[in-house]
Amino acid sequence: MGERKPVEQDGNSRPKSPDSAASGDLLCDLLRPERVVLTIEATEKREILKELLSLVVADQPEEVQAAALEALMQREEVGSTGIGDGIALPHARTSAVREMRMAAGVSRDGLNFDSLDGKPVHLFFLILTPANASGAHLKLVGQLARVLRSRELRENLRSATTCEQFCRILRLACGQSLEHGS
Repeated sequence: MGERKPVEQDGNSRPKSPDSAASGDLLCDLLRPERVVLTIEATEKREILKELLSLVVADQPEEVQAAALEALMQREEVGSTGIGDGIALPHARTSAVREMRMAAGVSRDGLNFDSLDGKPVHLFFLILTPANASGAHLKLVGQLARVLRSRELRENLRSATTCEQFCRILRLACGQSLEHGS
């Protein structure tokens, strides 16, 4: 198994420079148990985004939270980030945040998110990126899309009983994806 390179951290244990980390490392470093919700309560798209957003910008002023939600909604107007197979990757680049932030959520029954395949979404991965970090943004969205191709992984994530277990499952999948060069 390949050795993971440490990601330089800022004072809050977050990657200092998103572009400096391998995309798989970045994915695993950004998603922490406190940013995972195993039972999404919301049922409408805007409310789902607000619920997930609360996990990543609750520590920010209200105007930052509003700007982040608006950026996500504008991205959804361009086209749904419900990519099919029960997955949604709502994402936006915005000047409202200074570092990449990510949250994940699970809906066991599935929610309407205007998914490309018309099916309910069970796994949500919300990504906010600074407006000037387009390279890292694209790498992270691409890494997530690749890792989530595995039906077994999606089922395991949906079945996770703790937020720590959810992150552990994803971390293992990231390591396998990096090792196999996918």
